[in-house]
Amino acid sequence: MIELIQKHKLFYVLTLLFWLVCGLVLLLTDKGEPLLFINSYHYHVYDYFFFFMTYFGDGLFSVLFLVGILLFVNMRKAFVVTVTFLVVVLVIQALKFAFVEPRPSIYFQETQGVYYIPWLEIHKFNSFPSGHTAQAFCFALCICFYAQKRYAVLVFTLAALTGLSRMYLLQHFPIDVLVGSFVAVVLTTLIFPLLENRESFFRRPVFNQSLIALIKKSKHEAV
Repeated sequence: MIELIQKHKLFYVLTLLFWLVCGLVLLLTDKGEPLLFINSYHYHVYDYFFFFMTYFGDGLFSVLFLVGILLFVNMRKAFVVTVTFLVVVLVIQALKFAFVEPRPSIYFQETQGVYYIPWLEIHKFNSFPSGHTAQAFCFALCICFYAQKRYAVLVFTLAALTGLSRMYLLQHFPIDVLVGSFVAVVLTTLIFPLLENRESFFRRPVFNQSLIALIKKSKHEAV
């Protein structure tokens, strides 16, 4: 695990800076103040940008991402990422239902002048922690582990923007984003090397290829 962190230290350094900024915001401001500040700068172009950006941590994207790895990249890697992702999701959901924290829409229900995107469904409960942010950081770190180091900044930026989008869309507070990203990074760092290094059924050579490649190979051998 230590070797993994050292190898991808750029992603971890950026993530630490992200946590530091979130932590300072929490220490220096009231709970809803950062959201009101962000909300005061709403523009239609930002509405669309963050609306689509938040899907990097959405369930539908997660399914498509995992299926894409399975079909076109590598079946073993798909297994590792899927198991890691499921553990992160289960822990996040357990925390959500353990705390049942109200969302910003409840917190600001008596506040005048708060802007909500008209076409967006605004949730009311299970705010803590942010599931979208957790999923985004989980996938970003898994991509970082498997891809070349030069993609670290890109995948971190996507994950961080996902977290920011949850605040811009008034779906989560900074503490939700901070804890969501923290849980995801810690669990992914712990689980990923265990699955990647463990001798298991999916370590067999046949799984070290994409599902489509396996099907094509099977058809070719059958001819």
